[in-house]
Amino acid sequence: MTPLLHPEGNVRAGRAVLWSRLEATLNTLELPPWRGELNELLRAVRVSTALSAPGFVAAYLAEDLESHSLPDPVFQRVLGARLPAADSPSAEPKHAPPLAPAAIELDVDFDPDLPRNSQMSITRQVCKTLDNKRGAIDRLKKILEEHHGRLWPITHALIGWTMWRLDPGCPLGKIKASSAQTYFRTLAVHLIYEAEDLDLLDLDVDDFETLYELAARRVGTESRRAYFWGRLRDFHDYLFLGGAPDIDLRELDGWVAKGSVRVSANLVTEREFQRFKKALEMNRNHPAAEMVFLAGMLGYRAGLRRREAQMLRIHDVHPGPDPFLLIRPSKLASLKSNAAKRRIPLRALLPVDELTILMDFHERRKAQADGKDGLLFASPDAPWTPTPYSTLIDPITALFAAITGQVGVPFRFHHLRHSFANWVLVAMLATDEPELLTRKLPLLDAHLLSNASQVLLRTRFYPTLEGSAHYPERRHLYQVAALMGHLSPSTTCQSYLHLLDWLSGRYLDLALDHRLRHLGGPDLGRICGLSSSMPYKREYRDFAHSAVAFLRHHVAMRAKAQAPIIEHAPAARTLPTLSDLIKPTLPTPSLLITLLRRHFSGTSIQKLESIFAIPASAITAATEAYLRMYAKQSVQHPKGTIPVPRPPRSMEQQCEYFRIVERAYASARNAENRLAMSALAEALIQRTGPKTGKIGSMPFPVGIDFSTNMMIGGTTARH
Repeated sequence: MTPLLHPEGNVRAGRAVLWSRLEATLNTLELPPWRGELNELLRAVRVSTALSAPGFVAAYLAEDLESHSLPDPVFQRVLGARLPAADSPSAEPKHAPPLAPAAIELDVDFDPDLPRNSQMSITRQVCKTLDNKRGAIDRLKKILEEHHGRLWPITHALIGWTMWRLDPGCPLGKIKASSAQTYFRTLAVHLIYEAEDLDLLDLDVDDFETLYELAARRVGTESRRAYFWGRLRDFHDYLFLGGAPDIDLRELDGWVAKGSVRVSANLVTEREFQRFKKALEMNRNHPAAEMVFLAGMLGYRAGLRRREAQMLRIHDVHPGPDPFLLIRPSKLASLKSNAAKRRIPLRALLPVDELTILMDFHERRKAQADGKDGLLFASPDAPWTPTPYSTLIDPITALFAAITGQVGVPFRFHHLRHSFANWVLVAMLATDEPELLTRKLPLLDAHLLSNASQVLLRTRFYPTLEGSAHYPERRHLYQVAALMGHLSPSTTCQSYLHLLDWLSGRYLDLALDHRLRHLGGPDLGRICGLSSSMPYKREYRDFAHSAVAFLRHHVAMRAKAQAPIIEHAPAARTLPTLSDLIKPTLPTPSLLITLLRRHFSGTSIQKLESIFAIPASAITAATEAYLRMYAKQSVQHPKGTIPVPRPPRSMEQQCEYFRIVERAYASARNAENRLAMSALAEALIQRTGPKTGKIGSMPFPVGIDFSTNMMIGGTTARH
């Protein structure tokens, strides 16, 4: 019934087909025809469904609740089998690396008491200006000059972004004024409403993610949200050029995209997680092995976001008879919303052995910190320096990508969180309806679905007095939303729950089985249009005990000729080791230029460390190397004024500049090349600028020496 009434189809034609099928079914069952309106019947069906299934399942079946099912290739993968053509590349759009920074200013002076209406008035003026395609950039510049001091930073940035996209030299390509008007109008109302007078340069990764998620929730339909997210990617690339940290929008709640893949729907099974666990056990001698495992485990078992795992503090882990995690803001990281502050019970969610590993690791970190607070996943020598994603998060993503084979949807850390939401919801529902798991699919192997885990879940989340009767609960979806840190269960359904189609089918099966429980084989055979003798034959006789089993077997027999041939997935290949995945990494040229420019423009190293999650020692080393480059030839002290690093002005020179820098960076990733290339950089600098001393022999940290010199060489090479 649901496909017939899909909003993208012809609703009137769908109702006509539904009505004809209803009449044919009633005739086959020798029941009197329905004399009422179709709407009355559908309303009765919904009420009947709500009496035998949770309300959100009935809402999903009536298309009043949005959720996204697993793509076919992903479903085949988690079943342990695949179609012959299932290994085609994913249609999910890939985000290209941000462009190298240009001279874009986000630091704006403004009156903090400006009303929102004043910003809306300016946005209308911008839209009216873009009606005329000639001289649009000059007219937008006049608006900036006219309203100097009266623009919120977000309004100023949106106008600057529009001018950037209109510029023929824009790296993404010039757009027409009419397109720029559509782009601007798509983002302006929602971003200005949510951001208000926030200073964009003070926002870290979590702040931007929260801002974008809240703005996206204000967009009405899914197709408009998909367009909104696409324009938002474009806008944030512009902000990155001005010094904002880069983010992956695909990791955010509610992200959708145009094309066949609407939401990044993916799940990890228990079997796949155990492969991840075993791979890290085999790498236990690596210093980061335990830390990487625990971060991945907390994503899969407790639903933590990447940033929440990275910024988890020692004092956020509370041991004891009922251990729990406290997710809360800290001086290094804010949370997405008040709902993101949450308490996560560990004993009910984690297997005993994994809980023991976490508690032992916590005790060691507490001893190393001498009882003081600090980040749980940090070096004892720098307790408040976050472990970079390249060491903590990227190995998890790479291992699961190898385990899943990138079938259907490219794996991301956020999919561990998706998996947690689905498995904990199914487990909670099964505490009320154990028969849900009677026809257990191979993918339903999660630890939470065991009988012992379900008892713990029930005791922890729905405690009752001893001897009290057990009643079904209607709060399961709200409990899952609370564990996820969502403001509303609709967010959980829309972006995280991918098994509602299977759950709906199981609830309908159970309801149908209950209503037809008195029918025997002959009656079921009549419903299926079989001959009087067929229900007694071997292919049907063994299924007569269950009406649903009988009907499903009949459908399978009839559809056998159309069924796809399923191949068993090939044996899993060898997984990469942590030594292969975690290597000393060089800062990307664009990030390094951003860090230096913002530091020399007045941002403290501590603030940059917090925003970009780059160790302060690395930023300090890069800064010192840059200062040494500009030291006078005969004086050992740095100059009073330091040129802020930025590319050449002309588009032609910019292209050549970035080509040289990116090629040099690619070569420098090979450690064997760095000594020779540092010597080459020294020779270039001494030839085209002041002699800076023994650059190649200076005791720079690994990865900072050459990358900094190449930035210096790139800056000097334009002469």
